[in-house]
Amino acid sequence: MTISDKPLPLPAGYYRTTEEWAAVWSPRGNEAQAAYLELYKTHRSAFRRPVGLDDEIPQEFHDRDHQSAFVAVIPGGRLWGAKGAVIAPDNRLLFDVSLELWGEEPERHSVFRQPGLPPVRRFRETWGVLTYTASDFYFHWMLDVLPRIALIRQTGIAPDKYVVNTHAASLLPFQDETLAMIGIPPEARVVMSGQDHLQAERLLVPSLIGVRSHYPEWAIASVRAAFAAYMNEPQDSEFAKIYVSREDAQYRNVTNEEQVADFLAKYGYKKIVPSEWTVKEQIHIFASARRIVAPHGSNLTNLLFCRPGAQVLEIFSPHYINAIYWVLSNHARLDYYYVLGSKRPRPRSLFEMEKMQGKNREQLDIEVDLDRLGQMMRRAGMEA
Repeated sequence: MTISDKPLPLPAGYYRTTEEWAAVWSPRGNEAQAAYLELYKTHRSAFRRPVGLDDEIPQEFHDRDHQSAFVAVIPGGRLWGAKGAVIAPDNRLLFDVSLELWGEEPERHSVFRQPGLPPVRRFRETWGVLTYTASDFYFHWMLDVLPRIALIRQTGIAPDKYVVNTHAASLLPFQDETLAMIGIPPEARVVMSGQDHLQAERLLVPSLIGVRSHYPEWAIASVRAAFAAYMNEPQDSEFAKIYVSREDAQYRNVTNEEQVADFLAKYGYKKIVPSEWTVKEQIHIFASARRIVAPHGSNLTNLLFCRPGAQVLEIFSPHYINAIYWVLSNHARLDYYYVLGSKRPRPRSLFEMEKMQGKNREQLDIEVDLDRLGQMMRRAGMEA
């Protein structure tokens, strides 16, 4: 490793897409040094209709268009900051692999708001880049970060190390555990944080995955394949029916949680709180489950590990429907059902109005109508 002796200027602009950079860079006589490898074409996924109690299906349940997926091989590429922004060798930001906020324009990227960039540390290694704006969230780690490893491996180029990022002092437990489980030990990792400014001899930079939550089947399949050994362990009948609780969540809680858990317990459903288990244990639980009832939330990321044919009943607030786990269920060949909770009553006081206005609709709590839940379970055959 070498360290430059002075700060560097900010990027001299940006490429909106990595493909744009490759088109400019290669004609300059750099064909042998750089490559843009398209691994999946733009395509559409058509899904099975979800099953609910009402004839009219919410508009959130619709087919998805998936962007092409690529890996760029970038000689002398640099990475900056806690989110691992990618800077090309001609000192321009590669915006499409450096997103910080969805919908934000490139000019507003935080790298352009710095007084300058710190001295760069240079490494004579090839790095696989996995940095992402929301790496600290379990859902995004599993669906936006880990599938990029599969893209890198498809190039046939073996990186010396993989670059990941976290906003914590060190990798979070689920980040550390999953990397170890799929064969990336601590000595094969570079962890970005703060004002890090790093340069590798060569960067392997895969495209981002879930733009607008349009996750393709290949991404789901890659994660399932990576953890297949843990999914295929003997099933545990104790977890054949589970209720996945959000009692540890900071928002979107089930207001009648105890009644819901007691109601489901009569049908043999075991209540679990995934944060109380390691990732390996969560994989075992969901691979054992044949029937799953859960309010909408990131705990359902673990549907990744269910066996085909498992039944999923997702409970939504009528004020917020996000169909991402219906998408995941389709890709994983699961049987998917949904039910809406009770509508939020009109506020009875100024205090209640201010409390409601202080929350985004995706944060509103869910009140489960037990009659409707039971009706949906009977329709799905999940009460037996």
